[in-house]
Amino acid sequence: MYKGFNVKPMAEKKQKNGKNGKEGKETREETTQMKGMESTEKIQEKSKESKKSWFSDIPIYLIVLLLVLGMVGSYAVSLLLAPAQTPTPINTGDDKIVKIELVYSEDCGFCRKGNTITDLFDFKGIPYKTEEIEAGTPRGRQLIADFGIKSLPTALVNEKELNFYTTEKKAMDESFITKDGKYIVPEVNLDQEKVYAKMYLDKTGCVADTNSGKVAVDFFDDPYSETSIIQTNKINQALADVNDSVELRYRYVEGRSNSLPDDVPFELESMAATYLYCAAEQGKFTELNQAIKGMYCNHIGIEFDATQEEIDTCNLSKHYGIFLSKIDLDGASRRVGLDMNALAACKPIAENSFSEAARNALAFKVTRIPTAIIACTYNVPIEQIKDAACKVDKSACS
Repeated sequence: MYKGFNVKPMAEKKQKNGKNGKEGKETREETTQMKGMESTEKIQEKSKESKKSWFSDIPIYLIVLLLVLGMVGSYAVSLLLAPAQTPTPINTGDDKIVKIELVYSEDCGFCRKGNTITDLFDFKGIPYKTEEIEAGTPRGRQLIADFGIKSLPTALVNEKELNFYTTEKKAMDESFITKDGKYIVPEVNLDQEKVYAKMYLDKTGCVADTNSGKVAVDFFDDPYSETSIIQTNKINQALADVNDSVELRYRYVEGRSNSLPDDVPFELESMAATYLYCAAEQGKFTELNQAIKGMYCNHIGIEFDATQEEIDTCNLSKHYGIFLSKIDLDGASRRVGLDMNALAACKPIAENSFSEAARNALAFKVTRIPTAIIACTYNVPIEQIKDAACKVDKSACS
């Protein structure tokens, strides 16, 4: 995982850019508790202040997801975020071993046969025994039906056997649904080092069909996210590799590591995403993404050309922490050859799409950005976009 820019830590960078949000701009309302299901517009408007307790590339809306759905309690997350240490087994007796049934699918060859919960148990030194069950087997199908499993891999963790581990059991009780004496633990991607692929069984609310007949790639991203910035060239290469065989649908969700000051209004913060949405509609996403990051991070050479060195030290740029203006974005759009009339017509559609993006991210529990959902079936990290698209349509393999 990206650990931060190479020059200054995040706290120093925020101080450096404290005035770049323009004094006098209205600060967004801070909301710290949910009272029922708020609108997705309010989800996108969550104060960045609430992001500070979460690690770098979790979308802001996920905090709402955690509160509303109770998917992962803050206490459980804190266990994963504790300083690294060498785990010491708490007890290795057979009566203290926690049994885990891991339901996985061979149809997702790029998904691991593992789960966030086993990572946590390894970290905490809790002994466990895993039984792997393929989803297509009679027993796998029965477990999916009995426990309402919606994505794979999913771990079923014996509740009673966690009684010995009171601290961890409290976290599990806060975090996961139980049924018939077992915690149902989907892959929620809380590992800070990697993003793990998962496969959806329930595709309700997702439209896999495309106008072009190509494989749908819903790309969830925040252009001002530090993680997105640092992975610019990786993102562009991964999407260029499948450009002719997929239909890219840009989905903007604001990331916790967003590099703009906290007081920048949402409509200005999201403006670059509006242009990227429309660039994807014209098949020019990678070109505009490169140009935007080139402007934002430039401090060595020519603007629009983002070298990896500039990306790695983006906070040295005079533009860093200052949202790109309409003039900036129009100039970049012309430079990469966007149809400006089509762009103008697309902008309102793009702006209206942000609410849908939040709803989709909530429904499909997208817990990391940048990430992609392929044909409403696979949620994958950037480097596995081609593998997943190829699994859906062999023509994407070339």
